[in-house]
Amino acid sequence: DRIRRYATHGYRRITEKNIFEHETRHEIYERIVALPGVDLRTLITLTGVNENTLRYHLDRIHTEGKIKVTTAGGISHYFENHGKYSYEEQILKARMFRYGSSRILHLVEDNPGLTRGELAEYLGIAGPSVTRSVSHLIEDGLIRRERDGRFSRYYPAWINSPGMPDPVHM
Repeated sequence: DRIRRYATHGYRRITEKNIFEHETRHEIYERIVALPGVDLRTLITLTGVNENTLRYHLDRIHTEGKIKVTTAGGISHYFENHGKYSYEEQILKARMFRYGSSRILHLVEDNPGLTRGELAEYLGIAGPSVTRSVSHLIEDGLIRRERDGRFSRYYPAWINSPGMPDPVHM
């Protein structure tokens, strides 16, 4: 009995009911709600919490089912878990957090039918870099490619898709 008292002294089991009684976890969750699709690096900057401590708290919040984690481009993005965002919306919001991806998505939305060369010129990067970046967005179902003779033209795949938001207003 004495060992049990010492072993558990100062520790409290984290449950769904008390998960946000911890100030840091509460702040992390509030940031996720305010910035759906936020990534770890951004959360570190916003909260000032050490990376490993942040990972621990994110894991606890996720384990209790309060957040969803979606991976896009090899990076984890965090969303509140209340069915507010479809998987497609989560991917779009996650990609909008990446500077390069968001620029491409905005350009394609504002100028549907851009070619690789036009995108490269707008972005100031090489054509092969455009191809690589756009291919990831095509895999995610955010951009569609249509052949036009010897050119590929890029269009927003989320336009006219039910439930998909307009990224300009995200």
